[in-house]
Amino acid sequence: MDKIDIIQKIKNEKVISVVRSENEEEIEKIVSAVVAGGVHLIEITMTVPNAIRIIENLAQKYKNTDVVIGAGTVLDAETARFVISAGAEFIVSPIFNKDLMKLCNRYRVLMIPGIATPTEANNAMEHGADIVKLFPRNAYGPEIIKVFRGPFPYIQIIPTGNISLEDSDKWIKNGAIAIGVGGEIINPAKNGDYEKTTEMARDFIERVK
Repeated sequence: MDKIDIIQKIKNEKVISVVRSENEEEIEKIVSAVVAGGVHLIEITMTVPNAIRIIENLAQKYKNTDVVIGAGTVLDAETARFVISAGAEFIVSPIFNKDLMKLCNRYRVLMIPGIATPTEANNAMEHGADIVKLFPRNAYGPEIIKVFRGPFPYIQIIPTGNISLEDSDKWIKNGAIAIGVGGEIINPAKNGDYEKTTEMARDFIERVK
């Protein structure tokens, strides 16, 4: 899928599921449960054991479907090159790294760097970031999106981490283009309740419409 199409898909669907687990087989089951609930944007973090192999397997499994597999917690250009080769169609980082940004721009792969201040936001956008990740999200409330959009009216922000179902729509109403959700969606599946994960994924999609 082209970079522009992925950006539009993120803006349309508004939920990225951030998937972490210590077990490769469990991750595939979690992703299946999330997808069944209507979340089609999946971020596999590089903190997961065998993350590159998992990304490659998922990219093949969901090839020619509505599901887009991305890589998270990518810290450098070398890692980005590996995950792009494995089939990752978007990359997310908790930081801004100029070489990482340059490589992704070269291959027209969507790169979403992490920012926490206006200076970091400006630096990321000057180096070609189409979307930035608000990190750490825990330090802010939803109103921070409006604060950033004061001096940067065209900035496209995705807050990620510890976003509850109850608060999810508040981030969108304050101007976030999407949210990245980890534990609240996937934790039931990690405890064996895959149906609840599917239900939570569906609830998040409905909430942010």
